[in-house]
Amino acid sequence: DAFDLRDERLRDPESRRWHALRIAAALGVSVADLAGMLGTNEHAIRQTPDGTDLQGRLAPFANILAMAQDYYLGDENRTREWLIQPQAPLDALRIPGRAPVIEQWIAGIWLGDGE
Repeated sequence: DAFDLRDERLRDPESRRWHALRIAAALGVSVADLAGMLGTNEHAIRQTPDGTDLQGRLAPFANILAMAQDYYLGDENRTREWLIQPQAPLDALRIPGRAPVIEQWIAGIWLGDGE
């Protein structure tokens, strides 16, 4: 939310909270994979994909997707291609706890503060 990113497609239309199933689809990963990245279980995500308890953990993923898609001018295919390159962000995102670090790195690039 802090960057005012275009992330509507990643949010639940009613609650306006990030929706884990939409984020998994945008990342091109299974719900089980996303659950592992978030440090939770698949059942919890499927039961309440926009749960308030998930929002803090979903934030880095949503922000990374929104910044990358902004960079690629809304092209979801190019965003996904970038994510799945060897040794690309998706590999790093699979390591629990790494999402905030990757988010900060991408935010620095997106804001023009780093490379």
